[in-house]
Amino acid sequence: MTVTERFGYGVPPYTGLREPSRAVSAAYGEGNKWLDQLKEYVYIEQGMPNLSRLIHNAAHRQLERLDDFGDLLHERRLTQFYPTTQELDLYGEVQDLDGAFALVIRVLEHVQAALLAFRDAAASAGLLPLALRTEELMLRNSGEYTVFLELWARWDADGGSKTSFDGLCEEYLEEEEEN
Repeated sequence: MTVTERFGYGVPPYTGLREPSRAVSAAYGEGNKWLDQLKEYVYIEQGMPNLSRLIHNAAHRQLERLDDFGDLLHERRLTQFYPTTQELDLYGEVQDLDGAFALVIRVLEHVQAALLAFRDAAASAGLLPLALRTEELMLRNSGEYTVFLELWARWDADGGSKTSFDGLCEEYLEEEEEN
């Protein structure tokens, strides 16, 4: 039996992974594009360069994780797909900073749902190593919530000036760079 006869989306147990894998790659691609669009809004429209950089850094982590997901697929000689990303109507989605934070969380939830579906498909197919590696990606995605929820809560509680708030975001950037 050849490698092609044993591994690939057309061969059990991998047949159920094709569409969920496409969805994960799409979610990461959309996450990158949507967060990069959002960082432009936060920088240009809200005048907050540090918050913009935090969002930009999160956008770049989406691409890093897209590559990590590809490595996971390659363990079993599965091709990674790069579906077209949907365009976001940013100004239809975001009117203020609450909307900006809500979009960040929406992106993270979108990625999490795609990862969960892939993890479930891998587990159902008896591919526990792929399922567990996907859970690692889920944990890393979940960790992204902390900073943005903390900042959103501070914005809601304190309001205040955008300049002072952006100074707080600079502290988060410094902490991010240290880690």
